[in-house]
Amino acid sequence: MKLFAIFSFIFLFVSHIIKLRRKALILNEKDSLRSHEFISFFLSRFVSRIGDGIHSLTILWISYQWSKSALIVALVMISFSLPAILVSPFAGSLADRKNRIKIMVLSDIIQAICTIILAFLSYYGKMNLFGLMFFTAIMSVSYAYFMPASMAIIPQIVSKENLVRVNGFCINGIKAFREA
Repeated sequence: MKLFAIFSFIFLFVSHIIKLRRKALILNEKDSLRSHEFISFFLSRFVSRIGDGIHSLTILWISYQWSKSALIVALVMISFSLPAILVSPFAGSLADRKNRIKIMVLSDIIQAICTIILAFLSYYGKMNLFGLMFFTAIMSVSYAYFMPASMAIIPQIVSKENLVRVNGFCINGIKAFREA
C-alpha cells in the first residue's frame, strides 16, 4: 500500500515538473496545431491529467484502506471537490485580470509541495485523515486557479484562425482521456 501511494505521489510530482516546463510558452510565432509550443502545452496537460487521475484514485483508495467506510471516502471526495467549486468563480476572474503564467506556475508549485508533503507523510507513516483532507483541499483550490489560467492562455499560443480547432482538440482530447 505504501509503495503504491508513494509511486502515485511521485508520478503526480513529475507531472507537475513537466507542467512547470511549459510556463514559458508565450510565443512569437503562432502557426497551428503543429507548433512546437502547442504540442508541448498539450502533451504536458495530458501527462498532468494522468497524474491528477492517479492522485485522485490513490487518495480515495488510501482513505478506503484506512477506514473501510464509505462515509470517510465521501468526506475525502468532498474535500477534493467542494473547495474547487467554491473558489472557481474567483479563480476565473483572477485569470482574466492577472498574469496567467504566474498563476499557473504558483499553482503548480503549491501542488508539488503538497504532493511532496503527502509522500513524506505516507512514507513515514504519519499521514492521517485530517492531513489527507487538508492537503487534498489545498491541491483542489490550487487546481481551481490553474484551470482557467491554462485555458485562457491558449489564444496566446495559437493563431486566431486556429483557435476554434485547437479549443475543440483540447476539450475533446481531455474528454476522450476521461472516457478511457
